[in-house]
Amino acid sequence: MKLEVRMLQAQHQTSVLDIMAKHEFQFPSFIREQYPSRWRSFLEEKEKSKSCYLVMIDDDENVIGHAGYILREVTNLFEIVGVATRNDQVRKGIGSLLITTICKKVGELGHKEIVLHTLDHEQNQAALAFYERLGFRRINLEMDYYFAGYHRLTLLKSL
Repeated sequence: MKLEVRMLQAQHQTSVLDIMAKHEFQFPSFIREQYPSRWRSFLEEKEKSKSCYLVMIDDDENVIGHAGYILREVTNLFEIVGVATRNDQVRKGIGSLLITTICKKVGELGHKEIVLHTLDHEQNQAALAFYERLGFRRINLEMDYYFAGYHRLTLLKSL
């Protein structure tokens, strides 16, 4: 199977939202609701230097993964957002390739670090281990950030 990383296009949005919905714990509705406006801004932006969203496409032109990055101007750090892989494609290197591609692009923009926020919860330990294998390190834990028992963990990677 030949896989290809592409920039998100308008026609990919529904597929990505469907993938995210299958990962309800990581992408509850209040998180998924943020993406259409983010994508709209990205698709309308000419320069594409403040955000970028990528999809992984299979041989049949199906979206099987998604990840993006956003410049957080307050911290002047790019943040990786929306890392999701279709359930039948998990543990096949898709998330890793998307994150590696993002890190390379952000490095080419002259940045030396990239941040990622995720849930620090017992149900999310596999994701935390995955990010740490990719070189991210834990730098901050905000207790009950989303809801009671749902803590936000900040991870940082040097590029």
